[in-house]
Amino acid sequence: MLRPVLAAVLMALLFDTIALAQGNLCEPAFRKPVAYSTGVTPCALTTGDVDLDGHVDLIVANCSSLDVSVLFGVGDGTFEPAHTLSLGVTPGDVTVGDIDEDGNPDIAICARNYSYLLVCWGEGNRAFTSPTILGSPPSPSRLRVADIDEDSHLDFVMNGDLKGVAVIWGDGSRTPPDHTIYALPAAVFALQVVDLNLDGRGDLTASSCADSSLFVLWNLGSRSFSSPTTALSAPQAYLCDCSFGSLGGSGALDVTCVDANSYLGRIKVALGDGAGGFESLRTIGVGLIPLDAAVADLDRDSVDDIAVTNSGSADVSIVNGINLEVSETLVTGPCPSWIQARDLNGDEWNDLVVLDECAGYVQVYLSWGGEVLGSVNFSPTPYSAGTGTDLTATLSFSEALSAPVDAMHVRISESGRQLGDATSLEVLDGGTRITAVFEGDVLNGLSTGVHQLEIHGCDSQMRAFGAISTLEVAKASFAVRWASVPGRTPIALQLDGAQGRTEVRIFSSAGLLVRSGTVGPGSKSYVWDGLSSSGASVASGIYLVRASNGGLSGACKVVLLR
Repeated sequence: MLRPVLAAVLMALLFDTIALAQGNLCEPAFRKPVAYSTGVTPCALTTGDVDLDGHVDLIVANCSSLDVSVLFGVGDGTFEPAHTLSLGVTPGDVTVGDIDEDGNPDIAICARNYSYLLVCWGEGNRAFTSPTILGSPPSPSRLRVADIDEDSHLDFVMNGDLKGVAVIWGDGSRTPPDHTIYALPAAVFALQVVDLNLDGRGDLTASSCADSSLFVLWNLGSRSFSSPTTALSAPQAYLCDCSFGSLGGSGALDVTCVDANSYLGRIKVALGDGAGGFESLRTIGVGLIPLDAAVADLDRDSVDDIAVTNSGSADVSIVNGINLEVSETLVTGPCPSWIQARDLNGDEWNDLVVLDECAGYVQVYLSWGGEVLGSVNFSPTPYSAGTGTDLTATLSFSEALSAPVDAMHVRISESGRQLGDATSLEVLDGGTRITAVFEGDVLNGLSTGVHQLEIHGCDSQMRAFGAISTLEVAKASFAVRWASVPGRTPIALQLDGAQGRTEVRIFSSAGLLVRSGTVGPGSKSYVWDGLSSSGASVASGIYLVRASNGGLSGACKVVLLR
């Protein structure tokens, strides 16, 4: 929608068994968007199952082509080409509900430049009537449908060219009574029906751009409301659109308002106190000229997150609901405006739908969802920490990952504590198996005993994968002993417990370095030919051999006879 404010401004899961928090190693949490054409200048968006097939559909009002596009969902996150409902007038907001209670969802639309609503009554089998008219305030642009008076009939709540909100109390018919107006101190730009004080009744919230305020009409029951109260005020900010959800894990309803006067890009977030009040107002930087926000749990950590469309920077900012920081930015079409968060493919992860006013389409961003889970075997086991030995993890999956996998995107952890990244890896068997190697140094902090270790990472499509298993860490030991006939050359030394590369140094009885050498990984012995480092024969006598292997060392004496 070409919103009035646009002209005014000129333009972080903890592991759940093994589940990764999206945005940790894997960015983005959403797949590349798929665009679906709508009518000309799409200006409002909602979602719902209008054909009752169990799949989410997209309903878009189009301002220039004067119609509504219905994109029927297939169920896997894709949509059929748009089905068009002609209106003949410029639409505003659009919403869905079974208003006449015949079992078929209906589509209601604001007639923005007139004093009425339009309803296309659902007839079943994806058929709708031509739009019929219901009276409304002049120029309605926002519309909600909910059972506010708890009489089991859906009611209409709308704004218009007035200082207040209007309600049509539904009676289950296609000809409900005329609207009732409830006054407010300022004109309403956007509105929501939400139970702010948790008393079981839907309250009316109205945000006013010009007044920089969020007003509440408390639902008193019996179709009566309190005098308006100011729930939130942010001077010098334009609180044009506010959404509600539970941020930070408190369980109370918190509020997110886009500051449409923000050229630099910001939203306002205030935490709810559980009784309908708000506190701890803070500003969060997002993209340029934010227009709309969807508040929903995007990473399945039981805390709502915020997705904000930014018209000026043509992107979507994903704000983590716990730390209230931007965790990801999604590139969009040229003019993103409305946004919705819904599970579109039935995987229990919320996806995003972004409406683009200029391009004439909606973009669907499917969540990658949970990571691919697999099993892991460690080698060697038991593992001896402190020896410098590398640890190899072999991960197996029931579904293939996308190669190549970057070693820097594979990490080993213990109880969420990061130990280190893989130094090398190999993708095998068409992506169903991975071997990852971790340097022994990153595991030196592991104590003797059994440890539960997690391997997690991302494939080339940035889809998360992970596995978990136990690793026994044995007490490390290393010793050097004389293994040849006494006094004879060459002198053979046995390296017991050697893992990886071993450094050997031989000293005279006076403490002078006579010879040094290196034993490569896999070798358990060292042979001294009785020569110095310069190649000269050394005299008979007693010599001290010192060897170091990782963080361990050993020593022994040898006798050389000439």
